[in-house]
Amino acid sequence: MRITALLCVVLVFAGCAQTPTAGNLTAPRKTQLYVLDALVENAGVNLVVNGVELAWFDGGKSWSSSIPLNDWMVSGVNEYEIAVFWPEAVKFVPGISSVRFTLRLNGEVKEEITWAPEAGNETEQSWSHNIAGTFRAEGFPRLMLEKAERVISSTGALSQEDQQAISDLAGELRAAFTNKDLSAAGELFKYKYADLSAARFVSEPSIRTGTDAIYEDIMGKDRYAVQPFWGRYNFQSTANDRLVKTMQGRIGFPEPALVLTYREDGRTRRYEIDLYFAKIDGKWVILR
Repeated sequence: MRITALLCVVLVFAGCAQTPTAGNLTAPRKTQLYVLDALVENAGVNLVVNGVELAWFDGGKSWSSSIPLNDWMVSGVNEYEIAVFWPEAVKFVPGISSVRFTLRLNGEVKEEITWAPEAGNETEQSWSHNIAGTFRAEGFPRLMLEKAERVISSTGALSQEDQQAISDLAGELRAAFTNKDLSAAGELFKYKYADLSAARFVSEPSIRTGTDAIYEDIMGKDRYAVQPFWGRYNFQSTANDRLVKTMQGRIGFPEPALVLTYREDGRTRRYEIDLYFAKIDGKWVILR
C-alpha cells in the first residue's frame, strides 16, 4: 500500500489576512482556506488539481485525509481530476466501494463529489472511473505560479540548458544545507516563501521562521547529512507544464530532490524536501 499527499509540514494555513509581498497586492483580503476532505472505501484514487498530483492511494479497506489546496490553486477557475480504480493485487468484490470528496472553504462545505458503482453492472474490467470538474475561487490571489512560463517543449522534453540551470540551483541549495547555512537557503527559497505567503494568507516572516526552526533542529541532530552527494537529478513537468519537479536521479528509484538524514533514538531518520522549479521572467527559481 502506498499513500502520498502533498501536505505542508509547517504553518499549514494558519494566521490572518495580510498584504503579501508577491501575487495579488490588493489588501486587506479575506482569508480563503480551501481543503479537500477524502473518504475512500475499497478503491484506489489519484487526485490531480490544476495539473498537480496531490494525493495517491493505491488501495486498501479505507482511507481518509484532509488535503490543503491553497498552495496549488489559481485565481478564478480551478480544475480537478479524480481517477478511481480497483486496487492492484486485491481480489475483485463488487458492491463494496465508494468515494467521497468534500470541498470546504474556511470549514464550510462548498461542494461534494461522490461516486459508487452502479449495483448489478459492476465488473472488474469495466470498473475504473474518472471524475473531472471545476470550482471557482473568487478573490483568490494571483500567485507567481500562474505567471510561470510553460517550459516543456512540443516534444515533451526539457531543454538541456534548462536542466543544467535547475541542477545548478538545486546544487546551491544542497550546498547551503550541507554547510548549515540557513541564510543562504532562505535566499534560494525567497520566491517560494513569498508565494506561499500569498497562497496561505499568512505573513512571509512567519513561514520562514517556522521552516527555519525545523531545519535548525534537524541540523543539530547527531550524524546530520544531506543527500544526494553527487547532484544528479531527473525532471518531471507538472502544474500544466508550469512547474518542474526535480528528484534525485536513481534509475527506477526516484527520491525527493533533497533528503536530510540524522540519528535520533538510536534510529536513522529522514526529512524529505520536494523541490518544484519555475521559470519567471526568464529566470529559474524554486517556487514550491
